[in-house]
Amino acid sequence: EAHDYRYFPEPDLVPLEISQEWTDEIRSHLPELPDAKRERFVEAYGIPPYDAEVLTAEKAMADYFEQCAGEYKNYRVLSGWILSESLRAVKEGGNIASLSPPDHLARLLTMMDEGSINRTIAKKVYEEMCQGGMAPDEIVQKQGLAQVSDEASIDRLIDEVLEAHLAEVQAYRQGKEKLFGFFVGQVMKRSKGKANPARVNDQLREKLRSP
Repeated sequence: EAHDYRYFPEPDLVPLEISQEWTDEIRSHLPELPDAKRERFVEAYGIPPYDAEVLTAEKAMADYFEQCAGEYKNYRVLSGWILSESLRAVKEGGNIASLSPPDHLARLLTMMDEGSINRTIAKKVYEEMCQGGMAPDEIVQKQGLAQVSDEASIDRLIDEVLEAHLAEVQAYRQGKEKLFGFFVGQVMKRSKGKANPARVNDQLREKLRSP
């Protein structure tokens, strides 16, 4: 302690007294610190602690998340997307400024919720959004990326796949149910990734039950 270093008071300097009021005033002007922000993210947005820790590691990313959260209310989906897709875009673009505007990302996630596009297409659209700054609706319309969800179109794709793989159909009906994933993949390939995966699964199972 002080005596170990033979410190002694300087006789020409008066003691410095710091008041609690002054300390409180300085504290009130400090920005929200990472630990407090992390706790608030978990409590206010209901996201996992790990997500909150990553999002609050840099102030710019934390601010981006909160701006997006003001536009899109499914906070867990939002945090998951930012941690997977946005961080990848930051690494490729060099900084957070390369990301799409918060309202554009909110619209993209809403389009997924509505079934207008699936996640595979959303990833492609997001890359375009970050590179060119266009809105997701504009990209989807311009490139014809809207999700195929109507029953007739999906039925047609399934029929084409089953007709092209008769041997696999027979094997599936004889018990090789692991081939189901193969059929799903073929349907998605023919649709160029635009078919609604949930509807493909439901309609394909129904088709394969029929003799």
